[in-house]
Amino acid sequence: INPSWHHAHFAINFKKYVKSKRFNTLQKINLKWFKDDPTYSREVYCYDLFERYGIWTAPKSSYVRLTIKIKEDGKAAYFGVYQLVESVDEDYIANRKSGFGDTDGFLWKANYGADLRNADQSRMGVEDVKLDANLSKYFVYDLKTNDKRLAEAKAQLASFIQNFNAKAGADFQSWLQGQMDVQLFLKTYAVSVMVGMWDDYWGNSNNFYLYFNASGKFLFIPYDYDNTLGTSLIVGNSGTQDPTNWGKDSKPIVKKMLSIPAYR
Repeated sequence: INPSWHHAHFAINFKKYVKSKRFNTLQKINLKWFKDDPTYSREVYCYDLFERYGIWTAPKSSYVRLTIKIKEDGKAAYFGVYQLVESVDEDYIANRKSGFGDTDGFLWKANYGADLRNADQSRMGVEDVKLDANLSKYFVYDLKTNDKRLAEAKAQLASFIQNFNAKAGADFQSWLQGQMDVQLFLKTYAVSVMVGMWDDYWGNSNNFYLYFNASGKFLFIPYDYDNTLGTSLIVGNSGTQDPTNWGKDSKPIVKKMLSIPAYR
C-alpha cells in the first residue's frame, strides 16, 4: 500500500474518551509529514538546537514510523517516517512549570497578522472550527487555556501590547525587565536567525505562542520550524542576511529590544 498521495498531519488526543489517559505525561501529540522538507531534518534539527542552547520553551521533537490500521481494512497502511512534535497545551505548561512559574496563566496561539501592534480585542478569542467553514470562528490571537476567563485574558494581552508600543527609553527597559524573560527571548531569536526562520513573528507575524503567567510575566514560545535552513520564500538568501537586521522593521518586539545597545 502506498499512501503518499494522502499524506497529512495528524493530531492524537489520548484523553478523548478516557479523561485520565496519557502518553508519557502528554494528553496530545502531533504527527507531521515532511511536506516542505525532502531532507526530513529541518524542524527536528531546529528544536534540538533550541534545547542545546537552553531555550526550554521550544517543543520537543523526534522521528517516528507511522502505520495506521483501520478496523475494516484488510491490513495496515504504512505512511512512512513522520515527525513527532509535542503539543503546546496545558500539559506542555505543566511539564515546564518551574520555568513558567505556574500553570494558571493564559496561553495564546498567535496566527497570521500577530505583530503585537494592534491591541483591538476583537482580534482575540477562542477558535471554534466547524465542518461548515462559514460557521467557524478564527482569531489572530487564539486563547488555548482558561477560556472561561476570556475577558480577563483579552484585557491582559491588550494592556501588554499597548504598553510595549507606548513606552520608551529607560522606562521601557525597566518595564521590559519585569514583564519578560529578556535573555530567553534574545537567545530564542539568536537561534531563529541562525537557522534562517522567516515564517515567524519577526518575518511573517505568525507561528509562535505566548504565555502570560499568573504574575503577568510574558514568555515567548517558538513553533513550526519546517521552513528553515535554506528555504527563502519571503526573506531572500536567508542564510546570508545581517542577523541584527533580519526581519521586518514593523515588528515592535524585536525592533525595540534591539534598539537597546545591551540587548543588541
